Amino acid sequence: MDKAQYFVVKADGECCEELDYWRRLVEKEPDDPGNWVGLGMARDRREEPLEALDAYDHALRLDPALPQAHHNRACALGSLGRSKEAVEAYKEALRLEPSYLKAHLGLGCALAKLGFDTEAQRAWEAAAQLDPRCYEAHHNLGGLFRKRDEHELAAASFARAAALEPEERDPDLRRRALTELHFFLGESWMELGRVGDAIAAYRKAIDLTPEEARAHNRLGIAYAETSQRELAVLAFDAAVRLEPYHGMHWWNLGRAHSSAGSVALAAHAYGQAHRLAPALPGLPLRRAEALLALGREDEAAEILLPVVARAGDDEERYEALNLLGNVYRRLRQWERAVEALSTAVAIFPDELAAHVNLFHALVGSGNKAAALARADAIRRLDSKKAMQLAASLES
Repeated sequence: MDKAQYFVVKADGECCEELDYWRRLVEKEPDDPGNWVGLGMARDRREEPLEALDAYDHALRLDPALPQAHHNRACALGSLGRSKEAVEAYKEALRLEPSYLKAHLGLGCALAKLGFDTEAQRAWEAAAQLDPRCYEAHHNLGGLFRKRDEHELAAASFARAAALEPEERDPDLRRRALTELHFFLGESWMELGRVGDAIAAYRKAIDLTPEEARAHNRLGIAYAETSQRELAVLAFDAAVRLEPYHGMHWWNLGRAHSSAGSVALAAHAYGQAHRLAPALPGLPLRRAEALLALGREDEAAEILLPVVARAGDDEERYEALNLLGNVYRRLRQWERAVEALSTAVAIFPDELAAHVNLFHALVGSGNKAAALARADAIRRLDSKKAMQLAASLES
């Protein structure tokens, strides 16, 4: 890929390529450290950090007290993955010029990369104190607080940043930065239970970048939490259109359709989710449940049998057995139904649902005595339900 070209206009009005301009200057005036800084910045803009570092080192050999050279050298070191050296260079820039805003910001980033979060926080707070309208300082603090699960502080920092503007001049990069900001502001509001505020933040992120699938997905979750089912479906539908290969989006769309009563659409979405991400917790159960509601018992049984067979989570196995028992009831395979539901009851003896379903399976199998005994066992869980079931045997 060709390097991006930048141009400068010289004093005589001639336009020339930036790198050539600074090369000529350092050849003409090699003892001027400012020329070497300019050459380094030209190299930086061409994404040539090693060459940029060499230029800044040359500038500092000529004048070790140049804060900008130390700062720019730190940036180049960071681009080369040499974060420890970058920290020292940022600190030297700040020793020479304590109010150097960009050096505080860069120092925070370098420290964060090294895992020194407390020190990074101090650097970004110093930047925010120097300039309370510094977007980057508040944005970075928000990310740090969110990483530490300090959601109130994260939301406050992100909200401050949202009221400001990033310095990024490139319109696309600026839009992406603001999209990310509003997305993570939404995430912080969700953690705090302020779902309405989260919805507003996610929608702002989508307004900025309509193709931001994760914002559509999270917006759908927020709508679902506030029982706005139709809007949840629309949001998840947008997410799967943008990222049709993402199993979680299909899973969420399936749940939204199920909640809205659209069982066939739910079954389709669950099927897509299962194809893409079969290990999603709860997915086989919800898919089987939807298929059962559609009268597709054989397909439901095919999904449930592996869940029942594998050792694992008791809750999942209980629910799978309960569903499988109902599948066999639908198929009038009474012996299998009784076996599945008896196993479910043995896993969680205090769960009413499997007891009731087992009662009905026993009735279907013609074993009235066992059904009556089951109704009597249900009495300790729900006496009213037990009486209704016993009465149904007599009618």
